Amino acid sequence: MRLLITTCLIVQAALTAATNADWTDRKEYDLVLNIRSESAPQKRLVLLDSWTQSYPKTALARARQELYLDTYESLGDHIRMFETAKQMQSASPDDAVALYWLTVLTPQQPDSPAVREIGEKAAKSLLASLDQNFAANKKPATASDADWQKQKIGVEVIAHRTLGWINWQRPDLPAASDEFIICVQKDPGNAELSSWLGVVSAIDSNKQPQALWYLARATNRDIATPLPETQRRQVNSILENMYTSYHGSLEGLDELRKVSLSKPVPPPEFSIDPASVVNARREEEELSKTNPELASWLSIQRQLAAPEGEKYFASDVQGKPLPKLRGTVLHATPLRAPREVVLAMTDSNQPDVTLKLTIPMTRPAPAGATLTFQGTGESFTKAPFALVITSDTADLGTRAQP
Repeated sequence: MRLLITTCLIVQAALTAATNADWTDRKEYDLVLNIRSESAPQKRLVLLDSWTQSYPKTALARARQELYLDTYESLGDHIRMFETAKQMQSASPDDAVALYWLTVLTPQQPDSPAVREIGEKAAKSLLASLDQNFAANKKPATASDADWQKQKIGVEVIAHRTLGWINWQRPDLPAASDEFIICVQKDPGNAELSSWLGVVSAIDSNKQPQALWYLARATNRDIATPLPETQRRQVNSILENMYTSYHGSLEGLDELRKVSLSKPVPPPEFSIDPASVVNARREEEELSKTNPELASWLSIQRQLAAPEGEKYFASDVQGKPLPKLRGTVLHATPLRAPREVVLAMTDSNQPDVTLKLTIPMTRPAPAGATLTFQGTGESFTKAPFALVITSDTADLGTRAQP
């Protein structure tokens, strides 16, 4: 999370201040020159500690703290970096360097309400002062306009990243998701941010497809800032387990990896079929082969029973030729030459269809017999479910066995 221009300028300013100040004495001057020339962070830390012990009060106290920050960062000591930034911010509440590091380092600290509070205040302060700190008149002469704008966006992303992490820990998942979405939109090439957004989204059962999009994006090696390989494999394992659990298999996952690279956030129309839908579709395809009449009826029935059932009837059933269907006779009138037959279309004894024949049947249609027919929809009521179909003829099958 190091912003190179900003951080290098901080260190350079600290070293410059350390060579253009009112020294306590010649010994302090020589000590700081040694610190400035020492490149090994562990040796520099020893010299800094010596400076602190020998000169607890110095005109260069602030420069010394910044040198401590840089040295601790080189050593990977995020705990002491955080404590140093806290001291700087305590002395100067609006200190941009302190606020920056408190924001960056909060997710790397042992989690506690106190740490979250510090990080939240720092991140919000950074955002509030963003335009001021990155005003054009504050741009270093060595930085281009593009680099300066990039630095500004980088700090903004870091602030939202930390706010997202804090809300994740609380947990306030909607707020965390909102912050991480801002992050991936402003820094779309950051795989870590996509993985965090994926994990947060996965906790919400209604956001499984979106979560899978973010996780798939995070596992791509072709993204601008990919995850370290070990972490990428861990996220990939989570992705594959989640995808299989949701979709029923890994079918389509490779395509999702590719398409997720196109956008940091999935488009509104994006969806992944859950396993129940996949299984139902496969069963329907199998049924279409073994019992096409029943498969056709179940498709019609499902759409009629849906919330838009009346609209579907008017557009696709009423007055339209229907596929061949087969039902079980419940009763028929008149008995000898039926012109109207009430049918159960599945194994139940519930009346589903009333078949009106324009030409009467030539023989009775006893209860339990099967009837195969084709016709057009005449009328429909949703509650209770009742579909009236008009047909010219019907083929009477055998009587059902008791």
